[in-house]
Amino acid sequence: MPVVVSGSLRGISLVEKGDPPDILVVKFFNAGKTGAIAVRNDRSPPIAPDRPWNFPPKTLQNVKRTLISPPASVNTQLVNPKISLSRLLLFISGALLAMGIIFLGFRLATISDPYVQEVLALPGNAGRGYEIFQINCAGCHGKFGDGSVGPSLHEVSRRKSKISLIEQVVSGKTPPMPKFQPDPQEMADLLIYLEHL
Repeated sequence: MPVVVSGSLRGISLVEKGDPPDILVVKFFNAGKTGAIAVRNDRSPPIAPDRPWNFPPKTLQNVKRTLISPPASVNTQLVNPKISLSRLLLFISGALLAMGIIFLGFRLATISDPYVQEVLALPGNAGRGYEIFQINCAGCHGKFGDGSVGPSLHEVSRRKSKISLIEQVVSGKTPPMPKFQPDPQEMADLLIYLEHL
């Protein structure tokens, strides 16, 4: 299906005396090529390119000449790609800005969570973290975090921040990992242990 853009060409010297009140040239793009058909602006059907046009010969000459090498005014009147491009760039910029604000809002909400703040303020004990890991995590992640059913947790602290690790452990949003809500000290111990994997 061709993309159609139309615009009035009166005043661009395509229209001659005796022509219908408003002549439109419809410029269309199809399969990478540009073409046009002349139509009337009185809601009558368009004059297809494969049928004779009902306009005087001088007008037809002007239309054909314009279609072969259209003046700049025709192109800017029918289609102004600079406006379209600037609107597209404005829309993309706005969407990226909105996504950034939403992401920042979620991060700030997570950081300001009292549970997260308390966990990060506590000193962890790797020995107790190992015990917590063996009871709650080793069944899926392996005895030493090398992965069996669940993924390997070796160097997980290099891939994820402490906040992301806390969120993943307590949220239950990463199936099949179950929701696990250790108290703040247990979570601090588990974080220290995960840093040593």
